Amino acid sequence: HKNLEIGEFAAHYLVELEPEDSATYVLLSNLYAVCRKWDARDRTRQKMKEKGVKKEPGQSWIEVRNSIHSFYVGDQNHPLTDEIHEHFQDLTKQASEIGYVQE
Repeated sequence: HKNLEIGEFAAHYLVELEPEDSATYVLLSNLYAVCRKWDARDRTRQKMKEKGVKKEPGQSWIEVRNSIHSFYVGDQNHPLTDEIHEHFQDLTKQASEIGYVQE
């Protein structure tokens, strides 16, 4: 309960400072979702839409053969997409073998 209040306070302050920054809206929306405050989450998403704020796609980095590559969620244009996915599947398998359970 206290963390939600602190999160709301910080988010509202940040929105005043940078109203076009999608990260604050997304974090606040996720905070509401974790707290099961679905109406507040929906209002936050609606506010984003009204203000024309769009969530930026997530970006990830992976090291393959001592070279770092970046890509966006759903990106299939990287020249090493197949190799990256294969490497990720290997990592996922190794993690599950040592007991990691994906939520």
